[in-house]
Parts: sequence; structure tokens; C-alpha cells
Amino acid sequence: MSVSLEFSDGSDLEPIRLPVPPGGVLIGREPRSCDICIDSPTLSSIQARVTRRGDATELVNYGLNPVLVRGSTGGVEQPRGEPIRLADGDDFAFRDGQGGDSLIVFRVIHDPQGANPNRRWAIRLDGGARSVGLLPSPMRIGGASDHLTIPGWPSGLVTLWQHGEFLSVSLKPPLRGPPLLVDKKPLRHADVRRCHPEMTIGFGAHSIQLEARGDDGGVTAAALAPHPDALGLEVTPGGWGRLRLCYPDGRWGGAGPEKLTIRLGPQVTRVLEVLVWQHHRSRRDPAWSDLVAALAWPDVGQGARRDRTDVNTALLRIREKLLGEGIDAVQLLRKRKARSGNATGTLLHVGDGQVAPTPTDRVERAFRSLKKDVRGWLSRNRGRDVAWLCHKTELGPDTLEALLGELATEGRAAVDPASGLWRAVGP
Repeated sequence: MSVSLEFSDGSDLEPIRLPVPPGGVLIGREPRSCDICIDSPTLSSIQARVTRRGDATELVNYGLNPVLVRGSTGGVEQPRGEPIRLADGDDFAFRDGQGGDSLIVFRVIHDPQGANPNRRWAIRLDGGARSVGLLPSPMRIGGASDHLTIPGWPSGLVTLWQHGEFLSVSLKPPLRGPPLLVDKKPLRHADVRRCHPEMTIGFGAHSIQLEARGDDGGVTAAALAPHPDALGLEVTPGGWGRLRLCYPDGRWGGAGPEKLTIRLGPQVTRVLEVLVWQHHRSRRDPAWSDLVAALAWPDVGQGARRDRTDVNTALLRIREKLLGEGIDAVQLLRKRKARSGNATGTLLHVGDGQVAPTPTDRVERAFRSLKKDVRGWLSRNRGRDVAWLCHKTELGPDTLEALLGELATEGRAAVDPASGLWRAVGP
């Protein structure tokens, strides 16, 4: 049986459900000590603990502020230090100190069919002795408007996404100020990554460390989500996309197949079209960011062509969209680093799953046009090296070498073995 708490602050927002791990959760005002941190002046630093006792749930109030318990146990105020058992559907509440009769309400939910989680991710602040459990997913860390506020951090700097037993992080470094450090290495551009135990994220004078703790208290690795059994992308006449994913046994091992449809905007859809097209060309070779930009937006003139920043922004939106639906986006869209330059590649990784081909030949036509442009430069300028072509075409060396290799296979370009210079051949 799994136990969770449904949390509501009295607003119009949808209640948030928080799992209760085997070790229980602490509720209070102090973020360094509590798993559920609530910024209310009437709550104590550690207000209460909720633990699982066999098939029941137990609540102990540690604070001076009484806890109002409603449900099968009756409507009573629970005094300090006395445990009380809670049944499925029972509520307990704290006054939030905002005036009036407003309450911070938690509802206990028992799921007999649910699996008890055997891992719990936590956050350690500045290498301290205590760690903070995760709040709802996604959990935002940064400024005053986020779930966890860290002095000097801008809002939305870090967002944690937890699905099942794995955790991913969305990182958005600011344009100005100190660098955002991930495992002590600076991160210059927004990114989505898989978290690993003891991963550190630092900004300015403060840092956090991520931990995955099992039932025995030891740090464990996170499990991977399964690969989809099938993936398809539909494109509407207006350019919007519908990404369809099918999992034969459910995303988390549930009974029966599970199908998911994710709606995507036109710019994001164009980028995903290129990734699907590249997957059918080669499952081993990634689509480099400069090639994705050239094929996703071929109608943009040279000199104003969208670059890898636009591609990375679109990929970030795709990954966050997938994470919001419970999909392991880091595994599905794998990143590769180019051998030279700053380009990165993305590989659509679905294991043995089937990927439907791109719905139109738009990407293929753009690729043929790009090859024609490269051969045009060779025809007008005999004996040029890859570096010169990179400058003229605004493409990276990895992408250009792949294009030149295809032209050579087609008998339309050749390289001089002695000088390494390329030239056009044939009509």
C-alpha cells in the first residue's frame, strides 16, 4: 500500500499530491529540516511528522500550533506530542496565520494497489548536515516565488522533475551574474539533464546537492524509465504537432498498453521532424544542432539563419513538455558532443521501438537543397578545405563532413588526398 498527502492552501489551484516514504515526512517552516516546507508564521520550525504504521498513517504534532483533525477520528484539535492514527480520507489542518479562518489542509490518501517507493530524492543545502525532501513535481528552486528560496538565486534557476524513481533537472542560467555550476563545471546555456546521486548545483555563494536514499538510508542510483514501444509525429496543416508515444506495459510497469499524445507548437514540431528524419537515416548518428537549424528553418536566408541557440531552446521546451507528462526526456532525446567546435547533437533513442517516418518530405527536400548549396560553393571555388566551407555555409565541421561524404558517394565531389582540398566533380 502507498500513502500520500493531498495538500491544499485554500486557493483555486489544484491540490498537490505528495508521497509519504517509509521514513515519513516532516512538516514545518524550516527548509533545512522539513520535507514539506510551508512559509507561515503560525507554524513551528518542525510542526508535525506523518509516518506509515502498517496499514495506517500516524500523525504527531510537535509544534505549539494545534492540529485540527477531521474525518473518521472526529473533529478534534490534536495537542502537542500525542500521536493520532489517520484513516484513508482523513484531513488534518493548520491555521496559516493570514487572518480569518483560512487553513492549510492535508488529506490522507491510501492506495492499496500502489507500490511503496523504495527511493526518495532529497536536497542538501551548502553541504549541511540535514537534507530537504522534494516537494511537488516539478519543484522550482531559486527566488521568492519558487518552492524553495535560496538567497541570491533568481526565480526558475533550477526545476526538478521526479517521475517514478528517476529525477531530471531543468537548468536555466541567467544572462548576467556568476556562472551556474553543475558538478563544479560552468553551464552557459539552458539544459535538461538526468540527476545522479551527489550531483551538485551551485550559483553565487550557495549550492545544493542531490541525493537518492533507499529504505536502508544508503545512497542509491535512480532507475530508468522504459523505452516507448512506438513513436509517431503528426503535423497539422497549421504546423502544430502531435507526438504519440505507446508503452506496451505502461510507463511504470502497469497492466495493459498506455498511449500518450503530446501537443507541440510549430517551432518545436519542426525540430522534432528533423530528429525523426535523422533517426530513419541513421540510428547511430545524432542530428547536429547546426544541421537541425538549417533543416528546421530552411526558409530563413543565409546570414539570418537560426542557430544552435534556437535549436537548444526548442529542445529544452520538448524535454520539459515530456517531463511534465512523466516521460524520461533525457533518455528519449540523448545529447552528443561534437568532436570540434561548440555544436551538440541530439539522438532520438527509443531502443527497439518503432518510429513512424516523418509525415511529409519537407525535411528531405531541405536536406537536398542544402547539399546543392554546398556543391555550388565547390563548383564556384575549386580546391577549398572544410574550414573555408564552414565559414561560407555557416555549418559546423561535423555536419559538413557528413554532407561532403554523401556528395563523394554520389560522385559529385572529391577530395585531393595530398592537399585535403575538396572540389566538385561531374555535371
